[in-house]
Amino acid sequence: MLPPLLVVAVFFTSHLIPGGYSQEWRTQDMLTPTPAGDAASLPYIRNTANAPREFFEGDDMLLTCVVSNLGNHTVWWSKYEDRKKTILTVADSRIVIDDRVSILHDRAGGDVWVLVVKNVKVSDNGVYVCEVNSQPSLTSRYMVTVVQSEQRFLLVSQVPST
Repeated sequence: MLPPLLVVAVFFTSHLIPGGYSQEWRTQDMLTPTPAGDAASLPYIRNTANAPREFFEGDDMLLTCVVSNLGNHTVWWSKYEDRKKTILTVADSRIVIDDRVSILHDRAGGDVWVLVVKNVKVSDNGVYVCEVNSQPSLTSRYMVTVVQSEQRFLLVSQVPST
């Protein structure tokens, strides 16, 4: 029996991080399998927080993906824009040229995979995806917005003083 599927709607407003592998975006990439039944040996993504994330320009962005029962499967992070997918990291390796991008993971077999983008820019806006190469593939999506640093000061100045 196949696991139930959760359809995730995502809006695109981003620019890709330079470099990396691109492929055509497919509608079926929007289907996110969820664990079901007694599949203890199959990998699954847990504690996913698909809520939109907002960062200020210049901040460091950390996105966390927790994958249990990974076994011989591989985790990678991608960014989507204009129906294109750019792979940022595969396992513990950075694929893109952009040296602001890195991955944090316990090589001793930990479940936590953290994508790090240092000193974010407005061009880093977009949909970031943690994916496991299982069958069917597992995904967790993060809609990221980077706000210009000038707006940070506007927001702070609008806070009423007590």
